[in-house]
Amino acid sequence: MIPFFRKIRKKMADDNKPLKYFRYAIGEIVLVVIGILIALQINNWNEKRVRTEETKLRLSNLVNDLEEDQKHLNYLQDHFGFTFHALQYLFEMANVDPYHPNLDDIVVPYHKNHQALPNTYDKELIQVAFKLSQQVGAQLNGANTYNELKSTGQFSYIPNDDLKDQINGYYGAWEWSFDPIMNDLKKRWLYSLDKIGIMESNPFAMENPLSVLTNDPERAAILRRLTREIGFYAMSAKSLLEANTNLIKSIKAEIAQ
Repeated sequence: MIPFFRKIRKKMADDNKPLKYFRYAIGEIVLVVIGILIALQINNWNEKRVRTEETKLRLSNLVNDLEEDQKHLNYLQDHFGFTFHALQYLFEMANVDPYHPNLDDIVVPYHKNHQALPNTYDKELIQVAFKLSQQVGAQLNGANTYNELKSTGQFSYIPNDDLKDQINGYYGAWEWSFDPIMNDLKKRWLYSLDKIGIMESNPFAMENPLSVLTNDPERAAILRRLTREIGFYAMSAKSLLEANTNLIKSIKAEIAQ
């Protein structure tokens, strides 16, 4: 066998074929390398395409979440806006110093579903106001898709950095917009009512419901503080609604690309 290869080598040397063979071998290697690079490029392209499609699907799901948020935020703006004005009406009818929203630059407009409250005594409305004061609270949004994007690392696949900042800003705003101090104030308010038996009996059967405020300055102060937070909640819902609308537009524009 060795003599056989010696003969081939001698023939290649005689015919100046080593250089041709070397060129051929180099050409084959180059073709193989190019083939590998092309395969890698195609694989990377396919991965990028799949990742882009998955990201757009997640963003579409995020739009669905945001549209559900819109319904919830509309309800919160409506509920807290009306409650705020109803409690201010309570103070006015009781002739007790109300909460002064101008001190905190709070502007709570009447929601489109409600008419302005009357300037005269309305016992039924007063009863409704007391009922609303015992039912304040806000359930935060689920943020399921947002949390999935974060936990799976797919959030980093969103190519638009400005959009990522906008998304983070929106969901971060939910945390600080609805201050948990509301829960503490609500407990204090309910406890103050419980001390005079309102939690155990029908508060609307009271002969003079406004006496709840007029006979106890401390209780009026608690409700005044609660009213302030309710005003903030109403404004926060309105602000988040605006951010929500803008975010949906931005995400849909990103999906369309």
